[in-house]
Amino acid sequence: MAFFQQKEEKVTKAITEVNETRQEEEKSNENNVERYRDSVGNENFIIPLKDFGPLREFVEDTRITDVDWNGTDLWITNIENEKIKITDKAITDQLNEGFINTFTRKIANVSGAEFNRTNPVVEAETKELRISMVHSYVAQTGESICIRKTPSINRITEKYAIDTLYASKEVISLLANCIKAHMNIVVAGQPRAGKTELAKFLSTYIPDEERVITIEDVMEWRYKEFRPTADCVEMKTNSKIGFDYSKGIIASLKQNPRWIMIAETRGQEVADLINSFTTGVNGITTLHTDSVRKIPQRMVNMTNDSSTEERMLNNIFEFVDVGIMISFRKDKNGKDYRIIDEIGFFTFDPQTGTKDCRIVVKGGDVIYNSIAQFPSQVKDKFEIVKVKDVYNNKLVNKRLQEQGYKADEKKATRRRYAAISAEYNDAIAEAN
Repeated sequence: MAFFQQKEEKVTKAITEVNETRQEEEKSNENNVERYRDSVGNENFIIPLKDFGPLREFVEDTRITDVDWNGTDLWITNIENEKIKITDKAITDQLNEGFINTFTRKIANVSGAEFNRTNPVVEAETKELRISMVHSYVAQTGESICIRKTPSINRITEKYAIDTLYASKEVISLLANCIKAHMNIVVAGQPRAGKTELAKFLSTYIPDEERVITIEDVMEWRYKEFRPTADCVEMKTNSKIGFDYSKGIIASLKQNPRWIMIAETRGQEVADLINSFTTGVNGITTLHTDSVRKIPQRMVNMTNDSSTEERMLNNIFEFVDVGIMISFRKDKNGKDYRIIDEIGFFTFDPQTGTKDCRIVVKGGDVIYNSIAQFPSQVKDKFEIVKVKDVYNNKLVNKRLQEQGYKADEKKATRRRYAAISAEYNDAIAEAN
C-alpha cells in the first residue's frame, strides 16, 4: 500500500512540476516581442507575439516560411514549398475585421506611416519577419497581409541537398570549388525558387578571413549571424538619405572587401556591381530569369542604357564567371521540389570578341566529366587554387561526414553523368 502511495505522490509531484514549467514558459512567451524597425533602422515600437493572435502559431513554427492573408483566406507555405490553405474554423473565425484592423494599425504605427486610401501600401521589417500590407481601397478582395520569414539560419545543408534531390554531391562540390577559385556567381530563378537561400549556402564556403560585405534593402542574408567568426560588414540601403545599392557598392570598395554580396539585383546598380568585379573584388548576387543563358542579357537590360549595351555585355561575359539556375520539379505525387537545374560558365575572348556560355550541369546532372572539357579561362582559375577534380571538395566531404551522410553502395558511382553528350552545348549555342 505504501509503495502505491509513494508512486502516486511521485506522479502528483511530476505533474505539478510540469504545470509550473508550462506556466513559466507561457509567462515568458507573453513577454516575447518582435522588434520592428523603421526605414532608418531604428527600433521604435515593440509588439508582443501574442498580438499576432491567430497568426502567432504560424509565425513561431520554424517549418513555415510564409503566412499570407488575402482578405478572405489564410494560406501558409512550408519549407518544402507546399502551399496550404488553413480551413480550421477555430483559426479562421478569429481573422475577423476587428482583428485585421487592429493588427494592420499596429504594423502601420511601427513604420511611422498611415494605412489608408492615400497610403494603401505599408511595409515593416523585424529581425525575423518581413511584413507587407495592401489596403482594401486598392485590394478589392480585402486587406492583404503577407508575412515572410527571414531567419538567420541556413536552411540548406549538404546532406539535405542530396536527400531532397536539390543537388548531387558532385554539383555541390563543383560550386564549393567555384567559391575556392574566387569566381563571381549569379544565382537565377523564378520568384520563390530559393535564390537567396542558395547564395547564403554558397557563402558558407568563404574563409572567415576573407571580408564579406552584404548590401540589402531588406535584411535577409544576415551573414554575421550564421558566420559569427567571419570578417563581415552588413549594409542596408536607405531611400530617405539616398543610400541606394549603387552608393552601397561604391562605399564597399573603400572597405577592403574580398566579396560583395547583393541579395537581389533589380536595376541599374548592376553596372556598379560589374565595375566592382573589374577591380578584382568577387561577389554573389541573384536575379529573376528562367535560364542561365539569359543571365547576361537580363543584366544588360537592367542598366537601361542602350549606348553602352555591347560593352556591358562583354564585361558581363568576362567578369561574371558562373551562372546557376534553380528550377521547380514535381515528384511522383505531384509535390514541388527545388533543384539546381543548370550551371554554366561565362567567358569572353577580347581578341576575337567571342562570348560563350558553357553549360556543364543540365537537369541537375553533370554533362562534362572532366575539367579538361571546361573553357580554358575557367580551367586556369581552378588550377591557380590547385583544384584538379572539380567534382570533389574536401570541405564538402567533411561536412557530409559530420552530417551522417552515407553514400548508397549500390549506386557507388563517383559522379552522376547525364545521358547526353557535350554536343548539347553546341546545339543550344546554335539555336540561340
